[in-house]
Amino acid sequence: MRIFYTKDNVPRLYLLLGNVYQVDGPGLVNPFVAVTGVTNSSFTFTTMKGHVEAGSITFSAEQVEPNTVVFTIESTAQ
Repeated sequence: MRIFYTKDNVPRLYLLLGNVYQVDGPGLVNPFVAVTGVTNSSFTFTTMKGHVEAGSITFSAEQVEPNTVVFTIESTAQ
C-alpha cells in the first residue's frame, strides 16, 4: 500500500478531501497537489500554484464483473 505524506510530512494510508500532498516527481521537481474529490470508487488531485502542469486528474475503479475491474484515469489541463 502506498503511503501518502501531507505537506506537513504527516503519513496517511488514505486520502482526505482538502489535504495537500507532495508528489514524487522526476529529478528535483516534487510538486504539490490537493485532494479535491473523494468517493467510494475515485479520487481527484488538482495541482497547486507553481505546478508545471496546471489541471486535475481523477483516478477511479469499478468492478464490472466478478473478476474484472475497470481502472480509469481522466485528466484536464489548463
